[in-house]
Amino acid sequence: DVDLQFRDVPVVRVGLEQSPHPQWHLRAGYTWRPTPAPVPTQAFNHIDSDAHVFGVGASFTFQDPLEIRRNPVSVELVYQATVLEDLRVEKAAGAADPVGSYTAGGAIHSVGIGFRHAL
Repeated sequence: DVDLQFRDVPVVRVGLEQSPHPQWHLRAGYTWRPTPAPVPTQAFNHIDSDAHVFGVGASFTFQDPLEIRRNPVSVELVYQATVLEDLRVEKAAGAADPVGSYTAGGAIHSVGIGFRHAL
């Protein structure tokens, strides 16, 4: 067996929801996830860094305009940004490593739309 030295990590999450009107719901949240992976200085290259995730969303609930259903319909819009902290990797083999040292990090942006109704 190869011990890759991964570890268990705590994940912090917090979220808020506000309803300024019975039909409108606004949401926001934050997550911090430290990397469970060690810095890949040896042969393996599992690249992972601490992640900060920010999300916002809104939903609007209304009666079915086509009057097909008696139950209300909700439309939801969401945006999420995941920011990966820069991770500097210095390979132990130095110049003999074909990949060499590098920095990894970046951001991931996603948007979504959803429709929901009770049957």
